Amino acid sequence: MNNISIIIFTCKRALQLDLLLRSIFKNFKDLNTPIFLVYDYNKSHSVSYDLIKKKWNKKIKIFKVNTKKTFPFSETKKYRKYFFRIINYMHNIRWKFFGFSDLKIVLENILSNKIKTEYVTMMTDDTVLFKKNKINNLVLKKINESPKKFFYRYCIDKNFKGLENPKKAYNLQKLNEKNSKLFKWRLKNNFFSFHNCFWNYRFSIDACIFDRKQLIKFLTPIFYSNPSNLESIGNKETYLREFYEYGISDLNRTYAGLHLNNIQTMVDTPAGNFDVDFLQILFLNGYKISINPKQFNKKVHNIVPKDIIFLKNNKKYKYSNLINDLQKGKKI
Repeated sequence: MNNISIIIFTCKRALQLDLLLRSIFKNFKDLNTPIFLVYDYNKSHSVSYDLIKKKWNKKIKIFKVNTKKTFPFSETKKYRKYFFRIINYMHNIRWKFFGFSDLKIVLENILSNKIKTEYVTMMTDDTVLFKKNKINNLVLKKINESPKKFFYRYCIDKNFKGLENPKKAYNLQKLNEKNSKLFKWRLKNNFFSFHNCFWNYRFSIDACIFDRKQLIKFLTPIFYSNPSNLESIGNKETYLREFYEYGISDLNRTYAGLHLNNIQTMVDTPAGNFDVDFLQILFLNGYKISINPKQFNKKVHNIVPKDIIFLKNNKKYKYSNLINDLQKGKKI
């Protein structure tokens, strides 16, 4: 039906972004193009994003974020009343005076003026859509009936363990009797907890489908400066303003994190130590990441690989061998 638009947050990860884009065009069956890239510009990696732009051409649109920019004067009138919103000051203190970038302006401009579809989903560049993802019409119908209350997640699996186990979900039940594969659960109000259970996290910038107009209403009063504090602040805001109380999923995930490195320090997340600058060199030299869907262990949400397999000219290469060759002065 081509009725879902995708927004991807990206910074210094052109190689992984290329993998994600390849996986989307292969597996996301309800995609409306172009895909919108929210690009945190970095001069040292700009050449790799020039290659992304050239490679994907009309299939993507790139919007640069300036992390050094103060709140745009031209937008002050639009958001003026929210400058005196007390909860925004509380969020600011929680995130140690995160300041301003123009991410809010860029993202909400895309949602309001660039995307025309009824539904939208967001992704980050360190993820993969590793198998076919077709959204059931019952899901969109349910969101349409109550767009403020319902959202859909395609990153959840019935085989998850620990805090991600479906047994942790509150009141998990079938969405309706017409389709026994779809489930819903209630996300309780948990404003004062700093460590939310996986099944009680109401807002995520990864693999959730929202009604676009409701998402705009939700984001408008909130101030945020990067994807990390957008997600955390957004989650707290859902409790205060009674947004996204119910999650929906078929408990058979199609999307997973492939955490090769951390490029942000605000949130401590598990990740490998694969050098982000060397990965750019590989991308510029024609290498692309190769994945096997079997590597996405259904017991955990995010994957941290021990090594990476690359393809170039129909040959396979290991990251560990390539970086050893570089250190020895060999041509890669």
